[in-house]
Amino acid sequence: MLFVLTGCGDRVDKMIYFYTDQNNNTYTISSSEVRYDPITPKESSSGVYSGGEKAVIPITQKTFRKIVQLAETLQQDTLSHIDRREMRTAILLAESNGKDISRVILLPSEKRSALEKLLEELVD
Repeated sequence: MLFVLTGCGDRVDKMIYFYTDQNNNTYTISSSEVRYDPITPKESSSGVYSGGEKAVIPITQKTFRKIVQLAETLQQDTLSHIDRREMRTAILLAESNGKDISRVILLPSEKRSALEKLLEELVD
């Protein structure tokens, strides 16, 4: 199920995206901020990997709309979707007014890399 929200003003602003990368670091993205919750060595499968420090980063509407555009592109790219979580996959969940409207498990792709690059730049 997918709702295309680009250009819908208030509806887009009420969206929240949850992105879990291949290392299980999580990003909670709203119209005003990105919350980064990294995995700790104790939580990692290797017992060594750390995603870094938790962060809350204020973002502009322009940045949020860019994230929305990338997220919508990933939601529409069904060739990169799979049914079960496997190594190297990521999860993208879109929520509006507390209800899931889209949940996809994503294989590695250029489109996914573009979203990850933007999110990583924000939290660095």
